[in-house]
Amino acid sequence: MAETHNRRAKALALLKAGQTQEGMAMLQRLLSTHPRDAISLHGLGAAHLRLGALDEASESLQRALQIDPTLVVALNDLNLTLRRKRQHEAALALLGPALQRVPHEPSLLRHQVDTLMEMWRFDEALPVLEILRQLAPHDPEVQQLQSICATLREQYGTWPARQSANAQALDLPEVTLVVVDGVDHARARQAFDHCRHSCRFGAALHLSPFAPRDEWDVQIPPIDSLGAYSDFMIRQLALHIRTTHVLVAQWDGFVWHPEMWDPVFLTFDYVGAPWYAQQLAPGVPPQFVVGNGGFSLRSKRLLDFLCRDQRLMLHPQSEDVTICQYNRAYLEASGFRFAPPEVAQRFAIENGPLKPAFGVHDRLRLLAPAASGQSG
Repeated sequence: MAETHNRRAKALALLKAGQTQEGMAMLQRLLSTHPRDAISLHGLGAAHLRLGALDEASESLQRALQIDPTLVVALNDLNLTLRRKRQHEAALALLGPALQRVPHEPSLLRHQVDTLMEMWRFDEALPVLEILRQLAPHDPEVQQLQSICATLREQYGTWPARQSANAQALDLPEVTLVVVDGVDHARARQAFDHCRHSCRFGAALHLSPFAPRDEWDVQIPPIDSLGAYSDFMIRQLALHIRTTHVLVAQWDGFVWHPEMWDPVFLTFDYVGAPWYAQQLAPGVPPQFVVGNGGFSLRSKRLLDFLCRDQRLMLHPQSEDVTICQYNRAYLEASGFRFAPPEVAQRFAIENGPLKPAFGVHDRLRLLAPAASGQSG
């Protein structure tokens, strides 16, 4: 028994250290002689989940729970696996018996909230969040999530109302949602979650220097200035994108009216809210008013070009000025297309009268309170 415990502990330590293949191989050898070791089965399933092997993860985690139905970490990971497979009803049903046994287990309640919110069932998620708040009254992450959920319920109404008004959420499989943040983690994550629940993206990445908290977080080197942010967006963002387009959002730039999405947006390499002519740099042609980068849609081929081209004229602090003003003529000559102002105005609003658009930048605020630094 002691030898089994030691072998399992070593394998789990390898997984924790990032040596995934070595750790998985050791767990598989251990399970060949101890097939009913629920902890090892969970470790193997969790490793499959991190690698994106969802069917293998589901199989291992289900076997672990057949042996030990009270293994909370396996329940949580199986819930997450089913959600990633878009089997949300099954993911929600999985938690029911466990919450009957341990109704105040915070991790199970948090997974229940995440599942309900991904199903747009905000009215059901809010009471669960209230239980979590009572269990941890000073947890800023719970407070933040309550505000996000209240915002989404206010914007989209109850689940039955949304279901009847729009049975299919906006599906954007060719678009990756990205929020890059180095300072105001809480508000950036709030906007990220708001956008993620407004549409079904092909992928979603919250890039920050903080340690990953869930599957959406990706850790990057510190970004502590506008110049560092601009450099990252020009030179590094392309490395993280696999879809044909990326939707860039910020804490003050987010999806506003998802029903105003137009597939024509994807025919351009860059779409952003128009600037006023007086916001253009000296010498920039007055027609180069598209556009703001705080909420913008960009093609992957444009990102790849920017990433490797050394002839760009760089603005020291504003990557959108670099792309849309300093280098627009060069980029158009290279075959890239910028949306015309009339299309950009339907995509996002920043200046002028506040008219409905797919997105908004620097004109509205989400309801959650501002908080600097990492929350949670």
